[in-house]
Amino acid sequence: MSSFALYNFCDSRERMNGIGPYFFHYPRGPRRQKWGRADRPLLGYPARERTCESSVRRSGIRPPDPALALWREWETAHKLTERLCRKQQRLEARLVSSVGFPCATVCVPEGEDVAVHSIEALNEVLGEGPDMAALREKAEADFAAHQARWDAAAEATGYIAALRAEREAGERAADLLEALSTTRATTLAGVAGKLDAVLREGEAWEECSDFPWPQIRSALSDLVRIAR
Repeated sequence: MSSFALYNFCDSRERMNGIGPYFFHYPRGPRRQKWGRADRPLLGYPARERTCESSVRRSGIRPPDPALALWREWETAHKLTERLCRKQQRLEARLVSSVGFPCATVCVPEGEDVAVHSIEALNEVLGEGPDMAALREKAEADFAAHQARWDAAAEATGYIAALRAEREAGERAADLLEALSTTRATTLAGVAGKLDAVLREGEAWEECSDFPWPQIRSALSDLVRIAR
């Protein structure tokens, strides 16, 4: 679907008792790949959300859907992770432009100069033989100096803090997604929320044709159609 749609998730009993409706938003906006997808909220209540849910609780007819509640928590954590991801990417791009990724240039005898970005790569290029000791020592010192410049700039620009915050938010989102997968849904909106989380977390790009993404999108569309 290419535009927002509003669907009623209230069952016939809720209609008869004047409770509801639940609403379902399904936008299909641009997606990012794993390193930077755009936020795409699926489920959301309009302004009457709180009145509807409190009425349901007071009536005793149906308790709030625990899966839907978890989906809301997951989406909040997911969107925060996305924002922090974009922030740390912007800061990293500035670091790369100003300082460059830590590296050292190794002048291999009778060969081309080689740029290495880790001590492991340096050892692979030069080996551990005594004839390369002087070259290895100089390259290690150059790499350490560049790494120190990167670390200092990363701390000063807030990149380290942004990276840490993104990791913590991602771990929170992952924990909520795990909890969501083991929580039984009691409404169609809760089921749709589960499928939405799977799509947004697992699909590499929008409208991916690899199994099982078309099948999951089809099931989600069926839920929307049935709930109309």
